[in-house]
Amino acid sequence: MAAWCAIRTFPKHAQEMSGETPPEPVFFLKPDAAIIGGNNPISEINCMDGEIHHEVEMVIQLDENQKPYAIAIGLDLTLRDIQAELKESGLPWARAKSFSNSAVIGNWLELADKLSLLEIGFDEYVAELHISLSLDGKQVQSANISEMSYSPSQQLEKLVQWAPMCTNDTLFTGTPSGVGPLFKGQKLVAMLQHSNGELLSIIDAVCI
Repeated sequence: MAAWCAIRTFPKHAQEMSGETPPEPVFFLKPDAAIIGGNNPISEINCMDGEIHHEVEMVIQLDENQKPYAIAIGLDLTLRDIQAELKESGLPWARAKSFSNSAVIGNWLELADKLSLLEIGFDEYVAELHISLSLDGKQVQSANISEMSYSPSQQLEKLVQWAPMCTNDTLFTGTPSGVGPLFKGQKLVAMLQHSNGELLSIIDAVCI
């Protein structure tokens, strides 16, 4: 179960990273061993006391046909200083992005029953969703999925054209602005919610 990750899908995040929205979706990869959480909730996140930065994202789990099966809130944890060094040298980011426990996933929400009940499609449903991250009760990241430059379906459409994707692979769909460091002792709450206030997925943890 690999984690495919889209970059700079929210315009304001692209700006804060001194970059531009790419002309089409661009991805990097985290290995299966980097993934924690899902339906095995975690209560602690190793933040390396400031070295690791948070990036909150909506995550999609794929079925055997590479179609969305479930969604969750997620954290793409990043060694920012190392990433900056690698960028400056024109090198791949693997060391900064693909370390152990760097892909944190909240509880999964299976889509079939939800979409059937509402009688709507995937695109229409996720356009009403919101992601957020709070540290010690202060909101530091917040965005609607509809603010993305490339919708989750557009990202997936590009990815399946070339990526050897497998059943239960995940797609991290990109983070909004407000990324920053995590420190020991901080209380972290990341949420995926519907516009009607319904809580769909959560990560509730302490940074250690």
